[in-house]
Amino acid sequence: MTYVLITPINQMSSKLLLLSGFLLLSGYFWGMISHPPKPVSEEFVRFRRKEQTRWLKDYYRKALAPLQ
Repeated sequence: MTYVLITPINQMSSKLLLLSGFLLLSGYFWGMISHPPKPVSEEFVRFRRKEQTRWLKDYYRKALAPLQ
């Protein structure tokens, strides 16, 4: 869930990508509301979640590195 919120916000940090980030975020919320069936296997979903978690850890590590 955190990945879903941080990715569009990260895109919206650039003025040119503000609309892009907003549309991405609205697409995520639409999917959460409508609950369409998943077109991929549960194994792929688990793999993708691990990748997203790794991305978030790297993102936070880079964002917090200047503070240390």
